Amino acid sequence: MESEAQQMDPADVLLDAEGIQERYACGRTKAYDIMSQSGFPGSVIPGMVRIPLVALRAWEQATALQGTVAEPKAAEPIFLAPPAARQAGRRPAKGVA
Repeated sequence: MESEAQQMDPADVLLDAEGIQERYACGRTKAYDIMSQSGFPGSVIPGMVRIPLVALRAWEQATALQGTVAEPKAAEPIFLAPPAARQAGRRPAKGVA
């Protein structure tokens, strides 16, 4: 029989500070240093450290690829030109000359 942890969907797993310590095999201070880095996934519960595992994995992948050819690039914004101004007044009816 599988344990409850093996049956859980990774989307449902939240890591606390101790979970971060275990994942990176580091102490408490280093875990909080890691969590304070810019771009680190934020806590989903205000006032508590609860990091979604799925968001953490995405962050790990993005930071691992920084500075490489495979680094994901932010898409440049596309600016659309406004439509051309039309002449004021009614349009002539179709088929009328």
